Amino acid sequence: MPDRHGFPRLRLPRTKQVHGFATGDLVRAVVPAGKKAGVYTGRVAVRTSGYFNITTRQGRAQGIAHRHVRLLHRD
Repeated sequence: MPDRHGFPRLRLPRTKQVHGFATGDLVRAVVPAGKKAGVYTGRVAVRTSGYFNITTRQGRAQGIAHRHVRLLHRD
């Protein structure tokens, strides 16, 4: 059912998984080059854009591409 502006209501505009990953999964990302180059291991927060946030012990790495991420443990 749309609102008065024509936008849909009453339905979540998201999916549970993005590229096979879900928020809370334990991952390892190896970024070979660029500003964010390095190895990150921690919990992932997925984004529909495919660029994830990874929370590590040292802090949060934002905007890590899904192609660099490998699943370690599913939450």
